[in-house]
Amino acid sequence: MVVLVLLLAGLAILVIGYCWLAKGRAAEKRLGVPVESIRAADVGVKVPLNCRVEKTLISKKYQAKGKPDYITGHHDEFVPIEVKSARVREPRESDKYQLLTQCFLSEEEGRSVTHGRLVYANSYFDIPYGPRERQQVLQVLEEMRKAEKLPLKDIPGKQDYRCKGCVYRTLCCVP
Repeated sequence: MVVLVLLLAGLAILVIGYCWLAKGRAAEKRLGVPVESIRAADVGVKVPLNCRVEKTLISKKYQAKGKPDYITGHHDEFVPIEVKSARVREPRESDKYQLLTQCFLSEEEGRSVTHGRLVYANSYFDIPYGPRERQQVLQVLEEMRKAEKLPLKDIPGKQDYRCKGCVYRTLCCVP
């Protein structure tokens, strides 16, 4: 009887281990990076305790924060990864700026960042990050600060078609 219990416990451990391994390998295939290089994960992959980093990136100086789906890399080099469910031929501009902002925030926290990765349902794109992209992010942040000071009716884009399907429309104070 004891032998049977030990065999069943061993089998359960093997099945659980296999499931974790399979889940990790599926993430590797989808993200295009080895699971061992994942330093933080918002969903989907367990990260070893000795590799965890704070995944919410914050810049008090620029009053900005972001939370990438994954952060990969080694030592002080970080690669933010954003996962999107859409199928695309080219990365969307809004997704690029979201990712570039996360690169910027990683850099602001003292990490070396040369690119980020956008992962879509059908492909992935490595988006370069350097001084030019940093300036673009700073310009967008400045435009956002200016827009925050405008009366709601004067904010560009607030009357576009996306408001109709927005999940925040009941919370938003835009008429």
